[in-house]
Amino acid sequence: MVDSSQLLEAASDFAHYTGAHSDDSARDFLNRFPLPVIFSALQTQFDVPGLENTLVTCLERLFNTKLGASLIPQYMVCDILP
Repeated sequence: MVDSSQLLEAASDFAHYTGAHSDDSARDFLNRFPLPVIFSALQTQFDVPGLENTLVTCLERLFNTKLGASLIPQYMVCDILP
């Protein structure tokens, strides 16, 4: 289980970074907090103020990178198929 305060801080930093993120910065973030960890936090950690909005903004920034966009089909299929 990931510490939600660490996830919130890192996601906030990533989400509010000025300028475009590179694939390297997206990879670094995802190595520390893989998408399943982020999705799990969105589904289970309702008691952390600001976590949902911050993670959604962070995911938007992640998926705007070439690396992040390449992960969308993989995770869409995983959520649809049993």
